[in-house]
Amino acid sequence: MTRQASQIVKAAIVSALIVIGGASSIANAGGERSGGRGHHRHNDTCGHSYQPEYAGRIVIDGYSTSIRSDRPMNRQIVKAFRHAGYNARIRDGRILIEYGYCEPIVRWSTDRYNARFHWDRHYGELSISLNRHYSYNRHHRPRRRSVRVGRRSIGWGYCD
Repeated sequence: MTRQASQIVKAAIVSALIVIGGASSIANAGGERSGGRGHHRHNDTCGHSYQPEYAGRIVIDGYSTSIRSDRPMNRQIVKAFRHAGYNARIRDGRILIEYGYCEPIVRWSTDRYNARFHWDRHYGELSISLNRHYSYNRHHRPRRRSVRVGRRSIGWGYCD
């Protein structure tokens, strides 16, 4: 083998290693984008879709906001109160809203979390804490029927 041919082979090997390394780091980064819940990336052909999990919905003086449980929930609630015009912050893991003389009309619709409201009307403050709502039916999932699939219908590709 000539010297020029061996240099071309070495360059091709180095290029291939760089491409493989770059592809694996891109694949790993895709898993983190989904909120740290797994490394599975969904697309049109895989048959799965990512559904965000909701903690509940808060309605403040008619402004409705869905609170997602895969993001910091207290920050979302504080943002919703600020959007409705109130001074809100997080203190000791609870949401604290200073409303003065104009008491907000607040309603919480629960999906997976219960909200506890503590009204201090003397100081014009409302504090909110969230607790996860557990249901007893969660452990009893309906069993799926097994489906027999012909060997030819199984494709070689996989969704990752």
